[in-house]
Amino acid sequence: MNGIIKKYSAIIISLVMIVAVFSPLSTLENVNAETETAIEREDIVSYPVTGGNLYFDRAIGAITDCDDNVSVVQIPKEIEGIKVTSIGERAFSDCYNLLELEFPNSIDAIGAYAFAHCRSLSKLLLPENIKTIGKSAFLNCDSLRSVRIPATLTDLGESALRINSLENIYVDSENPNFASADGVLFDKTMHHLIMYPSGNIRTEYEIPKQVTDIEKDAFAFCKNLQKVTLPKDMTVINECAFNQGLSH
Repeated sequence: MNGIIKKYSAIIISLVMIVAVFSPLSTLENVNAETETAIEREDIVSYPVTGGNLYFDRAIGAITDCDDNVSVVQIPKEIEGIKVTSIGERAFSDCYNLLELEFPNSIDAIGAYAFAHCRSLSKLLLPENIKTIGKSAFLNCDSLRSVRIPATLTDLGESALRINSLENIYVDSENPNFASADGVLFDKTMHHLIMYPSGNIRTEYEIPKQVTDIEKDAFAFCKNLQKVTLPKDMTVINECAFNQGLSH
């Protein structure tokens, strides 16, 4: 019996020692987590604009969020001495009161859905050094009538400019990746038709003869179009190229 008691006593002592050893580690991990959270909070600073604040992550140089009621936004080149270089994913999405927006030329990237559903935004001047615009970045900004793509843009995400009111897309002639003709967006070679603006009032459109393929959703939601004439050398019409497009 005494042997059994000693055996269990040894087990209990061992368990106590294990708890004693690992409890400080657990406490330390909690302290580290809280410290990291505090550091993250310190990296996010607010910047006042009309209607509320923008929120800027100093660690990555990005505007990451804003108050829902911001209306007139002039983004500065720097905030607290840190250069503003990007607009984060969904940073301004669903800001229905956003009327005016001005970018500094320090911005080179706009994230996915960054301005999606900003339905009151009626004027857009993209920064002159922009390189990347993410997927659906300006989706349903249905007060915009035209967009000009600067010479520096290299990457345009899917449906980035899918705007029902958009009538014309213009491209800087110095852009090595994109081109436009009659307000329609193409790749530089004019072999690929990327996007026809949904709000253009034309009822008929003849695709340029050098075009060989039509990109996905290129004519989506083009309700005014009744007839599209294809070139004889057309080889590829991608999935959903005419999705909910062409009036019947």
